[in-house]
Amino acid sequence: ELDAPNIFTPNDDGHNDLFLVKTNGHHDFTLEIFNKWGAIVYTVTAKRLIWDGYSSAGIKVPPGVYYFHVTSPDIKGYQLSGKILLIR
Repeated sequence: ELDAPNIFTPNDDGHNDLFLVKTNGHHDFTLEIFNKWGAIVYTVTAKRLIWDGYSSAGIKVPPGVYYFHVTSPDIKGYQLSGKILLIR
């Protein structure tokens, strides 16, 4: 079972700077982050899912509510979705 926080503060103070989805570390997962208009701002496929508050293009995203969706190409039918509050 995956676990994801609902808030993070990527302000480089060394505390809660990353959105980290806890995975089993054995399977690949895909993390997609969407803005409030439904546009994908970040996506990654890895065994360990981390978002640092920057878009896939390397641009710092503004504070606000974002939505995430996690799927796995290794585990058929698996998905996890939720909201994240990003505070800078």
